[in-house]
Amino acid sequence: ADDGGGFIARKKDMAGTLSTGFSWKGSSSAINLCGIQTYNSASKQLFLSNMGRGGWTAGDWAANSQSVNYGPMAMLGLMAPDVTFIELTINDENAPTNMTTYIANLQTIINKAKLSGDVVLVVGNPSQPDGTHSSQIVMDTYKAAVYALAASNDLPLLDFVSIFVDWATANAAGYMYDVSHPKE
Repeated sequence: ADDGGGFIARKKDMAGTLSTGFSWKGSSSAINLCGIQTYNSASKQLFLSNMGRGGWTAGDWAANSQSVNYGPMAMLGLMAPDVTFIELTINDENAPTNMTTYIANLQTIINKAKLSGDVVLVVGNPSQPDGTHSSQIVMDTYKAAVYALAASNDLPLLDFVSIFVDWATANAAGYMYDVSHPKE
């Protein structure tokens, strides 16, 4: 489909195999491709899109930190997911983001996500409280804010801190990849 931004995407069906090709159009010098979603219209499918960027806080997502055309809030509107899981705690805890600002940023994202479907809030896994990363007390403060937003918006909540207990317990059980990230 021609998006007017410098390229044309074409689907091809070759011996039952679906593929997508791209060709340049016009004089555009760059393409910002955020992702490709392909599907077989003859069968029902589930699409699971994991959007993330290292170090980003709720404010980066809410403020549409990249260009208006392909920033996270624009993409959320374009994708129009049936269900959006919002897990934005760890980077805000470690920044730390002002609590009033954090809550306002999450509410902005919740409002946008609710336009197309259901929303589930997620309290991210615990980080190692090592001086660089936030203390358990700070993590608990952000967790409480997410719980309050879930209650005020009547949203379900998934709490990885309650599941993992704390970083030391999660790491000892083999769940952690590093001081902030779980294994996949």
